[in-house]
Amino acid sequence: MSLRAIFLRWVSTFLAVLIAAAWLPVFTQRPTWQQAAIFAAVLALLNAFIKPVVALVTCPITILTLGVFTLVLNALMFWLASHLLQDIQVRSFLSALLGALLVSVVSFAVSRFADKR
Repeated sequence: MSLRAIFLRWVSTFLAVLIAAAWLPVFTQRPTWQQAAIFAAVLALLNAFIKPVVALVTCPITILTLGVFTLVLNALMFWLASHLLQDIQVRSFLSALLGALLVSVVSFAVSRFADKR
């Protein structure tokens, strides 16, 4: 993966976090853009290093649920990122699920757009 692709994914996650903070009641307090940037970086690191291990362990559950459990894994990573940072707190697991869903949709859209270029 190129440095440009990594940067593009981080920017898409950063923008999605800002959108989630503005549109959805995800966080207890709306993060500043600096906090959202750090949150996006932590989320990206968790998705790069922790999520593949957890996905491998929970593969049977993911297969049984026809992939729907992947949404729960995304929410767990979102929730874990908020617990690693003191300044950003997610209201509940349902809020983490909504935030992770929005981040996934925005990241997917940006990835599709970037692949066509």
